[in-house]
Amino acid sequence: MPPLNILLSCIALPALNVATPSSSMCHTTPILPANDDAAVCFLLPSMTWHCRRARSLVLPLLQRYTSAIASMLLHRVFTIFIACRFASFTQMNALVLWVHEPEVRHAMLANKALKAMTNKIKELQVVVEIACGNKTLYVNAVREAYIDLYGCTIEEDILDCVYDMPLKKTLLALISSNRHSKETTKKEIAVEDASKMHEAIRKRRLDDDSFLWILSTRSISQLRETFATYQQLFDHSLEQDIANCGEDDLENLLIAAIRCTCNPEKHFAKVIRESMIGIGTDEESLNRAIVSRAEVDMLKIEIEYAAMFDSNLVKDVCGDTSGSYQNFLMTLMGKDPLE
Repeated sequence: MPPLNILLSCIALPALNVATPSSSMCHTTPILPANDDAAVCFLLPSMTWHCRRARSLVLPLLQRYTSAIASMLLHRVFTIFIACRFASFTQMNALVLWVHEPEVRHAMLANKALKAMTNKIKELQVVVEIACGNKTLYVNAVREAYIDLYGCTIEEDILDCVYDMPLKKTLLALISSNRHSKETTKKEIAVEDASKMHEAIRKRRLDDDSFLWILSTRSISQLRETFATYQQLFDHSLEQDIANCGEDDLENLLIAAIRCTCNPEKHFAKVIRESMIGIGTDEESLNRAIVSRAEVDMLKIEIEYAAMFDSNLVKDVCGDTSGSYQNFLMTLMGKDPLE
Protein backbone atom coordinates (compact mmCIF):
# COMPACT_ATOMS: atom_id res chain seq x y z
CA MET A 1 0.00 0.00 0.00
CA PRO A 2 1.44 3.45 -0.89
CA PRO A 3 2.25 5.70 2.10
CA LEU A 4 -0.75 7.74 3.20
CA ASN A 5 1.19 11.02 3.10
CA ILE A 6 2.00 10.50 -0.59
CA LEU A 7 -1.62 9.71 -1.42
CA LEU A 8 -2.84 12.79 0.40
CA SER A 9 -0.34 15.05 -1.32
CA CYS A 10 -1.47 13.76 -4.72
CA ILE A 11 -4.92 15.27 -4.19
CA ALA A 12 -3.73 18.44 -2.45
CA LEU A 13 -4.80 17.44 1.04
CA PRO A 14 -2.67 18.19 4.10
CA ALA A 15 -0.69 15.21 5.35
CA LEU A 16 -2.13 14.12 8.66
CA ASN A 17 -1.18 11.31 10.97
CA VAL A 18 -4.10 8.92 11.08
CA ALA A 19 -4.14 5.99 13.44
CA THR A 20 -5.46 2.57 12.55
CA PRO A 21 -9.04 2.15 13.81
CA SER A 22 -9.32 0.38 17.09
CA SER A 23 -11.82 -2.35 17.81
CA SER A 24 -13.79 0.06 19.96
CA MET A 25 -14.79 1.97 16.81
CA CYS A 26 -17.05 -0.91 15.89
CA HIS A 27 -19.32 -0.11 18.79
CA THR A 28 -19.25 3.67 19.04
CA THR A 29 -20.40 6.55 16.88
CA PRO A 30 -17.32 8.50 15.76
CA ILE A 31 -16.91 12.19 16.53
CA LEU A 32 -16.11 13.75 13.18
CA PRO A 33 -13.42 16.44 12.91
CA ALA A 34 -14.67 19.95 12.21
CA ASN A 35 -12.19 20.56 9.37
CA ASP A 36 -13.26 19.25 5.96
CA ASP A 37 -9.89 17.80 4.99
CA ALA A 38 -9.40 16.34 8.44
CA ALA A 39 -12.80 14.68 8.08
CA VAL A 40 -11.71 13.08 4.82
CA CYS A 41 -8.54 11.76 6.41
CA PHE A 42 -10.47 10.61 9.45
CA LEU A 43 -12.74 8.47 7.28
CA LEU A 44 -9.92 6.85 5.33
CA PRO A 45 -8.62 4.29 7.86
CA SER A 46 -12.00 2.72 8.53
CA MET A 47 -12.79 2.59 4.83
CA THR A 48 -9.57 0.77 4.05
CA TRP A 49 -10.02 -1.33 7.17
CA HIS A 50 -13.41 -2.71 6.19
CA CYS A 51 -16.04 -1.44 3.74
CA ARG A 52 -18.86 -2.51 6.08
CA ARG A 53 -17.94 0.40 8.37
CA ALA A 54 -17.78 3.05 5.67
CA ARG A 55 -21.44 3.95 5.54
CA SER A 56 -21.86 4.42 9.29
CA LEU A 57 -18.94 6.85 9.20
CA VAL A 58 -19.87 8.74 6.05
CA LEU A 59 -23.58 9.31 6.72
CA PRO A 60 -23.01 11.65 9.70
CA LEU A 61 -20.63 13.61 7.48
CA LEU A 62 -23.22 13.93 4.72
CA GLN A 63 -25.78 15.23 7.21
CA ARG A 64 -23.42 18.02 8.27
CA TYR A 65 -22.55 19.47 4.89
CA THR A 66 -24.41 20.86 1.91
CA SER A 67 -24.98 18.49 -0.98
CA ALA A 68 -22.30 20.10 -3.13
CA ILE A 69 -19.64 19.91 -0.42
CA ALA A 70 -20.64 16.38 0.52
CA SER A 71 -20.30 15.24 -3.09
CA MET A 72 -16.84 16.81 -3.32
CA LEU A 73 -15.75 15.17 -0.08
CA LEU A 74 -17.05 11.80 -1.17
CA HIS A 75 -15.14 12.00 -4.41
CA ARG A 76 -11.93 12.83 -2.56
CA VAL A 77 -12.47 10.11 0.02
CA PHE A 78 -12.99 7.43 -2.58
CA THR A 79 -10.08 8.65 -4.67
CA ILE A 80 -7.87 7.84 -1.71
CA PHE A 81 -9.76 4.63 -1.04
CA ILE A 82 -9.23 3.39 -4.58
CA ALA A 83 -5.53 4.19 -4.51
CA CYS A 84 -5.08 2.43 -1.18
CA ARG A 85 -7.02 -0.68 -2.11
CA PHE A 86 -6.14 -0.77 -5.81
CA ALA A 87 -9.87 -0.93 -6.51
CA SER A 88 -11.53 0.09 -9.78
CA PHE A 89 -13.67 3.04 -10.78
CA THR A 90 -16.49 0.52 -11.03
CA GLN A 91 -16.17 -0.11 -7.31
CA MET A 92 -15.92 3.61 -6.64
CA ASN A 93 -19.23 4.20 -8.42
CA ALA A 94 -20.88 1.43 -6.40
CA LEU A 95 -19.47 2.82 -3.15
CA VAL A 96 -20.55 6.38 -3.89
CA LEU A 97 -24.09 5.15 -4.52
CA TRP A 98 -24.09 3.00 -1.42
CA VAL A 99 -23.06 5.58 1.17
CA HIS A 100 -25.89 7.97 0.32
CA GLU A 101 -29.31 7.82 1.90
CA PRO A 102 -31.69 5.88 -0.39
CA GLU A 103 -33.71 8.90 -1.52
CA VAL A 104 -30.55 10.87 -2.38
CA ARG A 105 -29.16 7.84 -4.21
CA HIS A 106 -32.30 7.55 -6.30
CA ALA A 107 -32.29 11.27 -7.07
CA MET A 108 -28.70 10.94 -8.32
CA LEU A 109 -29.59 7.91 -10.44
CA ALA A 110 -32.60 9.66 -11.95
CA ASN A 111 -30.58 12.75 -12.83
CA LYS A 112 -27.84 10.72 -14.47
CA ALA A 113 -30.40 8.74 -16.47
CA LEU A 114 -32.19 11.86 -17.70
CA LYS A 115 -29.04 13.82 -18.47
CA ALA A 116 -27.75 10.95 -20.60
CA MET A 117 -30.26 12.24 -23.18
CA THR A 118 -30.43 8.85 -24.88
CA ASN A 119 -34.16 8.40 -24.21
CA LYS A 120 -33.59 4.64 -24.17
CA ILE A 121 -35.34 2.19 -21.87
CA LYS A 122 -32.08 1.28 -20.12
CA GLU A 123 -31.84 4.81 -18.72
CA LEU A 124 -35.49 5.83 -18.46
CA GLN A 125 -36.51 2.71 -16.55
CA VAL A 126 -34.61 4.18 -13.58
CA VAL A 127 -37.39 6.77 -13.22
CA VAL A 128 -39.99 3.99 -13.50
CA GLU A 129 -38.24 1.99 -10.77
CA ILE A 130 -38.45 4.98 -8.45
CA ALA A 131 -42.06 5.84 -9.25
CA CYS A 132 -43.55 2.34 -9.33
CA GLY A 133 -41.31 0.34 -7.00
CA ASN A 134 -41.80 2.48 -3.90
CA LYS A 135 -44.52 4.02 -1.75
CA THR A 136 -45.72 7.55 -2.45
CA LEU A 137 -44.08 8.93 0.70
CA TYR A 138 -40.70 7.68 -0.45
CA VAL A 139 -41.19 8.92 -4.03
CA ASN A 140 -41.95 12.38 -2.65
CA ALA A 141 -38.74 12.20 -0.59
CA VAL A 142 -36.80 11.42 -3.78
CA ARG A 143 -38.42 14.40 -5.50
CA GLU A 144 -37.42 16.67 -2.61
CA ALA A 145 -33.86 15.33 -2.67
CA TYR A 146 -33.74 15.98 -6.42
CA ILE A 147 -34.63 19.63 -5.87
CA ASP A 148 -32.01 19.96 -3.13
CA LEU A 149 -29.31 18.42 -5.31
CA TYR A 150 -30.03 19.97 -8.69
CA GLY A 151 -32.10 23.09 -8.07
CA CYS A 152 -35.04 21.96 -10.19
CA THR A 153 -37.77 19.35 -10.06
CA ILE A 154 -37.42 15.95 -11.66
CA GLU A 155 -40.52 16.82 -13.70
CA GLU A 156 -38.71 19.83 -15.18
CA ASP A 157 -35.78 17.66 -16.24
CA ILE A 158 -38.14 15.10 -17.78
CA LEU A 159 -39.69 17.91 -19.83
CA ASP A 160 -36.25 19.15 -20.90
CA CYS A 161 -34.46 15.85 -21.48
CA VAL A 162 -37.08 13.43 -22.84
CA TYR A 163 -38.00 14.42 -26.38
CA ASP A 164 -40.37 11.55 -27.25
CA MET A 165 -43.85 12.80 -26.32
CA PRO A 166 -45.45 9.45 -25.32
CA LEU A 167 -42.41 8.62 -23.15
CA LYS A 168 -42.45 12.10 -21.62
CA LYS A 169 -46.17 11.91 -20.88
CA THR A 170 -45.83 8.46 -19.31
CA LEU A 171 -42.88 9.37 -17.10
CA LEU A 172 -44.54 12.57 -15.90
CA ALA A 173 -47.71 10.69 -14.99
CA LEU A 174 -45.80 8.03 -13.06
CA ILE A 175 -43.37 10.25 -11.14
CA SER A 176 -46.04 12.85 -10.26
CA SER A 177 -48.59 10.34 -9.02
CA ASN A 178 -50.11 10.53 -5.57
CA ARG A 179 -50.96 6.87 -5.14
CA HIS A 180 -52.72 6.06 -1.86
CA SER A 181 -51.60 3.11 0.24
CA LYS A 182 -54.93 1.51 1.19
CA GLU A 183 -54.95 -2.27 1.00
CA THR A 184 -58.66 -2.57 0.21
CA THR A 185 -59.76 -3.47 -3.32
CA LYS A 186 -63.02 -3.28 -5.25
CA LYS A 187 -63.84 -5.82 -7.93
CA GLU A 188 -66.14 -3.49 -9.84
CA ILE A 189 -63.36 -0.91 -10.16
CA ALA A 190 -60.96 -3.62 -11.32
CA VAL A 191 -63.40 -4.71 -14.04
CA GLU A 192 -63.94 -1.13 -15.21
CA ASP A 193 -60.22 -0.31 -15.22
CA ALA A 194 -59.30 -3.56 -16.98
CA SER A 195 -61.82 -2.79 -19.72
CA LYS A 196 -60.45 0.73 -20.22
CA MET A 197 -56.88 -0.55 -20.41
CA HIS A 198 -57.87 -3.26 -22.89
CA GLU A 199 -59.60 -0.70 -25.10
CA ALA A 200 -56.51 1.53 -25.09
CA ILE A 201 -54.33 -1.43 -26.06
CA ARG A 202 -56.78 -2.46 -28.80
CA LYS A 203 -56.47 1.03 -30.28
CA ARG A 204 -52.69 0.95 -29.66
CA ARG A 205 -52.95 4.14 -27.63
CA LEU A 206 -50.66 3.17 -24.77
CA ASP A 207 -50.28 6.78 -23.65
CA ASP A 208 -54.05 7.17 -23.36
CA ASP A 209 -55.03 9.45 -20.47
CA SER A 210 -57.27 6.85 -18.82
CA PHE A 211 -54.61 4.14 -19.15
CA LEU A 212 -51.93 6.29 -17.52
CA TRP A 213 -54.30 7.62 -14.86
CA ILE A 214 -55.12 4.07 -13.74
CA LEU A 215 -51.48 3.00 -13.74
CA SER A 216 -50.28 6.05 -11.82
CA THR A 217 -53.02 6.65 -9.23
CA ARG A 218 -54.57 3.34 -8.21
CA SER A 219 -53.17 1.68 -5.10
CA ILE A 220 -50.80 -1.26 -5.48
CA SER A 221 -53.45 -3.63 -4.15
CA GLN A 222 -56.09 -2.30 -6.54
CA LEU A 223 -53.70 -2.55 -9.50
CA ARG A 224 -52.90 -6.15 -8.68
CA GLU A 225 -56.63 -6.87 -8.59
CA THR A 226 -57.05 -5.08 -11.92
CA PHE A 227 -54.22 -7.02 -13.57
CA ALA A 228 -55.65 -10.33 -12.34
CA THR A 229 -59.11 -9.31 -13.56
CA TYR A 230 -57.67 -8.33 -16.94
CA GLN A 231 -56.32 -11.84 -17.45
CA GLN A 232 -59.64 -13.37 -16.39
CA LEU A 233 -61.60 -11.20 -18.81
CA PHE A 234 -59.35 -11.34 -21.87
CA ASP A 235 -57.36 -14.60 -21.50
CA HIS A 236 -54.06 -12.72 -21.74
CA SER A 237 -52.04 -10.85 -19.18
CA LEU A 238 -51.83 -7.08 -19.50
CA GLU A 239 -48.08 -7.42 -19.89
CA GLN A 240 -48.48 -9.84 -22.81
CA ASP A 241 -50.95 -7.59 -24.62
CA ILE A 242 -48.67 -4.57 -24.24
CA ALA A 243 -45.75 -6.61 -25.58
CA ASN A 244 -47.86 -7.63 -28.58
CA CYS A 245 -48.24 -3.95 -29.49
CA GLY A 246 -44.55 -3.81 -30.38
CA GLU A 247 -41.06 -3.70 -28.95
CA ASP A 248 -40.56 0.05 -28.84
CA ASP A 249 -39.40 1.94 -25.76
CA LEU A 250 -42.93 2.90 -24.69
CA GLU A 251 -44.04 -0.73 -24.57
CA ASN A 252 -40.91 -1.71 -22.64
CA LEU A 253 -41.35 1.22 -20.27
CA LEU A 254 -44.93 0.23 -19.46
CA ILE A 255 -43.95 -3.41 -18.94
CA ALA A 256 -41.25 -2.25 -16.51
CA ALA A 257 -43.87 -0.13 -14.72
CA ILE A 258 -46.20 -3.12 -14.35
CA ARG A 259 -43.42 -5.36 -13.05
CA CYS A 260 -42.14 -2.74 -10.61
CA THR A 261 -45.68 -2.20 -9.35
CA CYS A 262 -46.65 -5.83 -8.83
CA ASN A 263 -43.37 -7.71 -8.55
CA PRO A 264 -40.27 -5.50 -8.26
CA GLU A 265 -38.17 -8.59 -7.48
CA LYS A 266 -38.92 -9.94 -10.96
CA HIS A 267 -37.96 -6.64 -12.56
CA PHE A 268 -34.63 -6.34 -10.76
CA ALA A 269 -33.80 -10.00 -11.36
CA LYS A 270 -34.18 -9.22 -15.07
CA VAL A 271 -32.05 -6.07 -14.77
CA ILE A 272 -29.25 -8.03 -13.10
CA ARG A 273 -29.49 -10.84 -15.65
CA GLU A 274 -29.34 -8.46 -18.61
CA SER A 275 -26.37 -6.62 -17.09
CA MET A 276 -24.33 -9.83 -17.31
CA ILE A 277 -25.45 -11.16 -20.69
CA GLY A 278 -22.99 -11.01 -23.58
CA ILE A 279 -19.43 -9.79 -23.67
CA GLY A 280 -18.48 -7.68 -20.68
CA THR A 281 -20.64 -6.49 -17.80
CA ASP A 282 -22.97 -3.51 -17.60
CA GLU A 283 -21.63 -2.38 -14.22
CA GLU A 284 -23.94 0.63 -13.95
CA SER A 285 -27.07 -1.52 -14.14
CA LEU A 286 -25.56 -4.18 -11.89
CA ASN A 287 -24.55 -1.57 -9.31
CA ARG A 288 -27.94 0.12 -9.41
CA ALA A 289 -29.88 -3.08 -8.90
CA ILE A 290 -27.77 -4.53 -6.11
CA VAL A 291 -27.00 -1.30 -4.24
CA SER A 292 -30.56 0.04 -4.35
CA ARG A 293 -32.20 -3.26 -3.34
CA ALA A 294 -29.58 -4.59 -0.91
CA GLU A 295 -31.57 -3.44 2.11
CA VAL A 296 -34.99 -3.96 0.55
CA ASP A 297 -35.60 -7.33 -1.09
CA MET A 298 -32.32 -8.90 -2.23
CA LEU A 299 -33.26 -12.33 -0.90
CA LYS A 300 -36.54 -12.23 -2.85
CA ILE A 301 -34.63 -11.15 -5.96
CA GLU A 302 -32.29 -14.11 -5.51
CA ILE A 303 -35.27 -16.49 -5.32
CA GLU A 304 -36.99 -14.86 -8.31
CA TYR A 305 -33.76 -14.98 -10.31
CA ALA A 306 -33.46 -18.73 -9.76
CA ALA A 307 -37.09 -19.26 -10.80
CA MET A 308 -36.81 -17.11 -13.93
CA PHE A 309 -33.43 -18.19 -15.24
CA ASP A 310 -32.78 -21.56 -13.56
CA SER A 311 -29.49 -20.20 -12.31
CA ASN A 312 -27.85 -19.07 -9.07
CA LEU A 313 -27.64 -15.30 -8.68
CA VAL A 314 -24.58 -15.32 -6.43
CA LYS A 315 -22.62 -17.63 -8.73
CA ASP A 316 -23.54 -15.57 -11.79
CA VAL A 317 -22.50 -12.28 -10.17
CA CYS A 318 -19.23 -13.85 -9.02
CA GLY A 319 -18.64 -15.15 -12.52
CA ASP A 320 -18.89 -11.63 -13.96
CA THR A 321 -16.95 -9.74 -11.28
CA SER A 322 -13.68 -10.13 -9.43
CA GLY A 323 -11.47 -8.83 -6.64
CA SER A 324 -12.57 -6.22 -4.14
CA TYR A 325 -15.48 -5.19 -6.38
CA GLN A 326 -16.84 -8.73 -6.21
CA ASN A 327 -16.36 -8.82 -2.44
CA PHE A 328 -18.18 -5.53 -2.05
CA LEU A 329 -21.20 -6.79 -4.01
CA MET A 330 -21.18 -10.03 -2.03
CA THR A 331 -21.24 -8.04 1.20
CA LEU A 332 -24.24 -6.04 0.00
CA MET A 333 -26.00 -9.27 -0.95
CA GLY A 334 -25.44 -10.64 2.54
CA LYS A 335 -22.87 -13.21 1.44
CA ASP A 336 -19.36 -13.79 2.74
CA PRO A 337 -16.66 -12.24 0.52
CA LEU A 338 -14.94 -14.87 -1.57
CA GLU A 339 -11.47 -13.30 -1.40
